[in-house]
Amino acid sequence: MKKRYDDVNLQKSAQVMPIVLYALDGGIHHVTLEEALSKPTISVPEAGKLFFGLARNASYDAAKAGDFQTIKVGGRIVVPVAPLAEKLGLRANIGRAA
Repeated sequence: MKKRYDDVNLQKSAQVMPIVLYALDGGIHHVTLEEALSKPTISVPEAGKLFFGLARNASYDAAKAGDFQTIKVGGRIVVPVAPLAEKLGLRANIGRAA
């Protein structure tokens, strides 16, 4: 017979959920807007999440469609912050401490 979960067990599992979701999210360090604007580049998932509210795969889809500029550095695809910030009417502070 399959075990049924009561409300107490559901509440306990809900407390663990953010950790599981973070791990499934690729372990991305979510930067603040201020931190992003102080860096020359950020990852595609960080840019998608921070500036457009997109999930990881949707961020890569948007980048592939040309919705925001990317450059390839070694084997990584990154987003230059200055052009994206300018496109959105924000001011990049590259090199300044966040």
